[in-house]
Amino acid sequence: MHTAIKFIAAPQSVSPVQKPFPKYADMITYHSDNLYQYIIDNFNVSSSSMYQLKQGVCLRYFSSNVETNEKLFDLWREHFIAINDLADKNILLYIGHLNIASDLESVFNIINIAILNGLKDLRLIVIGGGNKLKYFENLAYKMNLQEYVVFTGYVDYRDIARYSSISDKAIVYYSDIKENYVRQSMKIRELLAMQKYVLCNNVGDLAEFEDYTYQVHGFSYDDMALVLCSMFGAAVEIAEEYDGVDIADNENDSNIKIESEVENINIVEYCETENTLDDRNIRGYEYIKNNYDWDIIGKKFLQEIEKMTNK
Repeated sequence: MHTAIKFIAAPQSVSPVQKPFPKYADMITYHSDNLYQYIIDNFNVSSSSMYQLKQGVCLRYFSSNVETNEKLFDLWREHFIAINDLADKNILLYIGHLNIASDLESVFNIINIAILNGLKDLRLIVIGGGNKLKYFENLAYKMNLQEYVVFTGYVDYRDIARYSSISDKAIVYYSDIKENYVRQSMKIRELLAMQKYVLCNNVGDLAEFEDYTYQVHGFSYDDMALVLCSMFGAAVEIAEEYDGVDIADNENDSNIKIESEVENINIVEYCETENTLDDRNIRGYEYIKNNYDWDIIGKKFLQEIEKMTNK
């Protein structure tokens, strides 16, 4: 009998009872490069048994080309926009399981800063459910964001592309915790597969996608909010020493300053002009298609399984 064990994100949470088992496995799969050495050092396994099973995307469901009944889709979209008062709003997507691993609280802080600094028509669509859904609904209320956040609740993975069609802009944020340096982000891959313009920071696996996203180095909410304003076309002027920026409210023509916590060349690059959106969403889709298509990854994995079982 052959056995395989899969590590995804947090091997440090493996219990003492479970820890002896990996060394008896014929194959150990892992997502992230950062997990490889940790597993070798802490689980007494051979490098020959390690196999990197990358986090892939099912392009049949996550793609801008997903087949739909156009008439029914248009009716659904009009209804969703109407019941949530989204007409003429700047819509931002957040997709995720609302559990202990979710950094939605950080996203709330980011959009709050953007709203306070002039992006009044911003609306965040939270696509997904989980055991912390009620917690985040209450948190939005406590932060006075209930007007700006729409929760869809649980959405079947086959319907995520439909909900995501509401906007072409999305956000992914990883906080400074150990797990975020070893996981691979399913959501950023899905968003790029759907050709979204993605705002993210560069923690762990997210750094790989710098050329295909609007990426902020570090954890600054202010920097994230600044790029978010720029992505929606807010007028932006860089301060002389890059220690902050003036965001001009287009409606009231008033200047409001967001302080930037770090000197970040990316911030300067994104905010030199009002129109920051380019073709990186298209290039991001091509990158995902060529490197993270589940059909290709799965076939290669099955070939490895066959080799193992034929030994």
